[in-house]
Amino acid sequence: VYSASTPTGNPHAVCEGTFVVPAASGIADNCSGVVSYTTELWDGAELLQTIASNGGVFSGVPMFQNGLPAQYTVVYYATDGCGNQGSDETQITLRDKVPPVAVCDEITEVSITNNGLNTGESCSTLFAADLDDGSYDNCKPVYFLMAKMDDSFSPNIYNRCYYPSRDFCCEDLGEQTVILLVLDGDPSGFFTTLNSPSLGCDGTPGLFLTSGFTALNYNTCMVTVQVTDKLSPILVNCPANQRVTCDWYADNLETQLNGLSSSEQCDVLSQYFGAAEFWDNCSVNVTCNTNVNIDQCLEGTITRTWSAQDDAGNNGLQSCTQTIFVDHVSDWVVEFPADITVTCGNDVPDFGEPEIFYETCELVAVSHDDQVFTTVPDACYKIQRTWTVINWCVVGDNI
Repeated sequence: VYSASTPTGNPHAVCEGTFVVPAASGIADNCSGVVSYTTELWDGAELLQTIASNGGVFSGVPMFQNGLPAQYTVVYYATDGCGNQGSDETQITLRDKVPPVAVCDEITEVSITNNGLNTGESCSTLFAADLDDGSYDNCKPVYFLMAKMDDSFSPNIYNRCYYPSRDFCCEDLGEQTVILLVLDGDPSGFFTTLNSPSLGCDGTPGLFLTSGFTALNYNTCMVTVQVTDKLSPILVNCPANQRVTCDWYADNLETQLNGLSSSEQCDVLSQYFGAAEFWDNCSVNVTCNTNVNIDQCLEGTITRTWSAQDDAGNNGLQSCTQTIFVDHVSDWVVEFPADITVTCGNDVPDFGEPEIFYETCELVAVSHDDQVFTTVPDACYKIQRTWTVINWCVVGDNI
């Protein structure tokens, strides 16, 4: 059959086709010769059509009987010059050779979902039927399979596997060319479990299409699938606020943080205070900004703020802020020099000075005031030195 009507309702009942009956061969007459031919098409006992030729074209012939390819009887008649007539007949079965019309939804968008266990493991499933935009066949219902163009080394539609659906994952983001295969019969009976990545075959049931496949009529069209990521990163964990003493800060962080960038400071602090965690269906880029606000008495706060953005430009719906409080602890101790008696000479004696302990978090100022007594029993003179020690982190104005 080389053409057929587009069916309405039940295609197996109403589809009609046009086909060519070949001419009968080996016809001869021993006297007057053959002068005319007639070819008849019969459906059982019913004469459907007659043409005045040896074979030829029959049109408008039902192609199916009870859902199966129609079978007919063709009767050839030959008449000689004397009016004598001979006949012969043959049985034919109609085969639909007209491929379906493939109509694609030329641009289809697929957004990656969030079904992956870890970041970057999410995929969305696209069904071949979702790419159809009105495909039809002359007589039968159509079936759909699909293949990603880049999955096979083949530059055309052959030598690749087709499946009812395909997964589009994070590595597919962008535009992907997909082949929609439209068939006029159920292809599942011809599925294979071929596993060959270079042919786009993953070992699941699918149709491996070669140029020699004739079991069904088929056609193809191309679809541009736009694979997108529209989901924002999600905050999974935000570390709690912390408190440390100024002594701990001085021993562990003051020198280490000095001269580092904001993000580098954040990395150092993460060793002690943890870090924010984000999750995304495809990718996540985390930015951490650090603000160190510590005064000269080593008291204040360190604030870290995390934000996230994925490779598609989606900003996280939540940010995370952690404050590390550095508390001033005033536990300093002063030891003053003892009274001394010296012998006068050319060298100035060492009178000593106050010794301050545990002053890491302090701003200590030391001064003294001397009062000289010239009339002193048992001595030439006496110097009374009064020491003044001020801790500006405890008393006094800010400096």
